[in-house]
Amino acid sequence: MEPKPQVETPPFAVTCLECGTVDYESKGWKAYLSEERTLLVYCTECAEREFGD
Repeated sequence: MEPKPQVETPPFAVTCLECGTVDYESKGWKAYLSEERTLLVYCTECAEREFGD
């Protein structure tokens, strides 16, 4: 049985709900769970402006 070829997986990226910034590391970003159980993601700057976090 031959091994399956390795497939390169693209890095995981997140997008800020407020400003639309896309980031692959997302250090310092904030994620909140809405009442509808939807994950809301904000970059550091937008989270600070919107929530004071």
